[in-house]
Amino acid sequence: MLTIQQPAGRRREPESIVNAMSENPDQPKRLKVLVAEDEPVSSVMLGDMLELCGHEPAFARDGLEAVEAFKNGDFDLVLMDIRMPHLDGIEATRQIRAPGRKRRHGAGDRHHLRTGGIQAGDP
Repeated sequence: MLTIQQPAGRRREPESIVNAMSENPDQPKRLKVLVAEDEPVSSVMLGDMLELCGHEPAFARDGLEAVEAFKNGDFDLVLMDIRMPHLDGIEATRQIRAPGRKRRHGAGDRHHLRTGGIQAGDP
């Protein structure tokens, strides 16, 4: 288990984190975030954290759902698990970023690929 501790006196409250992400601290930017995660506990945890920070999460349970959700949604950010059933996160990201895919300016450029564990043979 990995534990990260923040130095004393440097902890920021969720509201100040949200304000720091906005150009105007009086008007925090609310991001629409697609969370592609097949583990229910991780989805709930990520969704709760995003909502606590003032964002709007939407969920996909596998790579195929993520590609379809992105095609039909208007997301500012995608958090993508790497290992998922039906279509892994890397291939789903390739499909989302495919040339010619219709999307608003900049959408799909902010992707974060993540995995819950490292296994033998991982790059």
